[in-house]
Amino acid sequence: MIIEIDTLRIGFSGVADGPLHVPYALVLGCSDARAPIEQIFDQSPNDLFVIRVAGNVLGTERLGSIDYAVRNLGGSLALLLVLGHRGCGAVTAAVDLYLAPQDYPDLGLTHALRSLVDRILIAVRGASKAIERVCGPSAKDRPGYRDALIETSVYLNAALTAFDVRREVELFAGARRPRSSTASSTSPTRPCTPAPGRANPPGAASGRSSASRATSKSWGTASPGRSRRRPGADGRPVRLAACRPRRPRGG
Repeated sequence: MIIEIDTLRIGFSGVADGPLHVPYALVLGCSDARAPIEQIFDQSPNDLFVIRVAGNVLGTERLGSIDYAVRNLGGSLALLLVLGHRGCGAVTAAVDLYLAPQDYPDLGLTHALRSLVDRILIAVRGASKAIERVCGPSAKDRPGYRDALIETSVYLNAALTAFDVRREVELFAGARRPRSSTASSTSPTRPCTPAPGRANPPGAASGRSSASRATSKSWGTASPGRSRRRPGADGRPVRLAACRPRRPRGG
């Protein structure tokens, strides 16, 4: 099936076949239909290179898309962002599995779905330890612990993914450099607010949980002044960050 699209109607004026592909940011986000990335950041077509997968986790296909963007869109790409969101179903499934492993068969997970949830379990375990350090071992027995663990896991899952993305981008950039060249120096800036008991992975912006003291105290989309810079395919700095969208008013 071929679908005809009016380029003028979607905002591409003056070019019959559409403009050049020049997004300024790459966003790895969740597939959840309640987290529309372009609308969240109020961006127009051709502004963002968007990769969406349940739980905003990395995998071979997503890394391939990131590799393509860094290598071929380096002339315009200036920001790489990992976006988590409140109420993520994939994170919730991972938390439920962590809290009740004996009910694992009841979740009815396929092999593919298990592989996705298993990636998020790393963040869930870290979130659980962070809450325990802040609130004590008895935190697991308190009302609201599950909700607090989900909120904290959403934040930590995005931060860990951003850390992995940064490492992969460094490998992409290094593979394109001559062996005799040296790695480009970073341009460190003021660090992000760390989660209690441990430092955030580089490139993570702060988030807030209303249910748990284990997360940071302020909301915020990615702040360029708080992100780390890494070289893109053409040697230009590429910023990397992780964030959660601001909570809608009245939500």
